[in-house]
Amino acid sequence: MLKPLSQDIVEGIDVRLLCNTSGNPQPNVTWTRQGNSDVLSSSETLLLRNLVSEDDGSVYTCRVENYLGLKQASVTITIQYPPEIMLKPLSQDIIEGNDVRLLCNASGNPPPKITWTRQGNSDVLSSSETLLLRNLVSEDDGSVYTCRVENYLGLKQASVTITIQYKPKDTRVTISSGGVKLGDRVDITCWARANPSPEYKFYYNNKLIRWSSKGLLSLTNVNTEDQGTYQCVPVNYLGDGSGASVTVTLSTGDKAFPVWVYAAIASGILFLLLIAAGIALCRARKKWKAADDRTKTTQPIESTIR
Repeated sequence: MLKPLSQDIVEGIDVRLLCNTSGNPQPNVTWTRQGNSDVLSSSETLLLRNLVSEDDGSVYTCRVENYLGLKQASVTITIQYPPEIMLKPLSQDIIEGNDVRLLCNASGNPPPKITWTRQGNSDVLSSSETLLLRNLVSEDDGSVYTCRVENYLGLKQASVTITIQYKPKDTRVTISSGGVKLGDRVDITCWARANPSPEYKFYYNNKLIRWSSKGLLSLTNVNTEDQGTYQCVPVNYLGDGSGASVTVTLSTGDKAFPVWVYAAIASGILFLLLIAAGIALCRARKKWKAADDRTKTTQPIESTIR
């Protein structure tokens, strides 16, 4: 008679198995574990110490035998232990619009209860090992999902962080404050939400003029040729984002002209100065010549007194 035929044991506890025997002559007793022929004990009692979860489901057999016959009986050991958890993956990069499946491998006896939640919300998203997230969007970037497993012996939990990669959006462009005056410095700043971080293309009147990793376009010593529409388009490996524009206009109080106008004015002034100098020189030469002629035609007057 084997007592008990099955035994539930909490992990870490000892158990004593008893095999009551009778027979004449007195039978020999041997204890073995399924899958191993080694004799664990030759007495009616088998003491198993500090059982662990790996012992769950193990089968021990008591065999009694004399020359008249053989009998045997087995007992199955069930180990009860707190939950263990393995979450795959611990972090996940997902392109916007795609789905992702999170797996929470849980073990424990009795089988643990599983719950999936999202950080900041107590609603249960799933009660199975798998959580399927569909059509993820940029607003899901950085969200944390937690798998919690629990039985009466304990609780374990693990979390995964979702990173959403998406092309640039919500583009904004600003210009340094205040009215733009002739000769000023103007900073045009562009920003967009994106993952990975974008680079920025700047266009002037629809012509590409600059790439910038920081989203900054600086105009120095502004003149009328710098007036116009500046557009910023953010871009990362997923594509171009929507563009945003700003118009640079000089304040109306500034009498501003293109550079060539100032050059022409300066050239004209220089030309007039040269003409004036030439005229003055001609007049001076005429005066010098007239004075010289008078000197040559004038003779000294001699008086003779007789």
